[in-house]
Amino acid sequence: MLKIIIHILMHITIILTGITLSIGQSINGSTAINNCQITAVITKSDNNKNIMVRPGDLVQIELKVQGGTGYTWDIEKMNVDCFEIIKVESKYDVDEGAAGRPVTKIWKLKIRNKCDTPIKFILYRIWEGKEKAIDNFQIKFSVS
Repeated sequence: MLKIIIHILMHITIILTGITLSIGQSINGSTAINNCQITAVITKSDNNKNIMVRPGDLVQIELKVQGGTGYTWDIEKMNVDCFEIIKVESKYDVDEGAAGRPVTKIWKLKIRNKCDTPIKFILYRIWEGKEKAIDNFQIKFSVS
């Protein structure tokens, strides 16, 4: 029970503090964040793809959900020896109406070591549990 409460509080904190300006993308997919270059911006359309990266690369994963539904994207499986979570934030679409507008959850990850491993995300309501996830997203990284 305490684990669920902590998890909910973390998501509330991310939502309350995650209202940020969107980070622009350049044509070549490279964007500066904290003096590091993002080498790949990954979205739902990249589901089940294999992405080639190198140790030290910074990748950004963006997954959208309809606001007001209670659903959130969360990492279900990730090898912490291969990836370091640099930042997690939520960005609200400013072009949509106020209530129920889409929310993009953004993870910024640093590639740590050489490995071939997937990261799996699930879309679920925290109070219903991960076993009732309604969608998933997986991306495989080939680190050389």
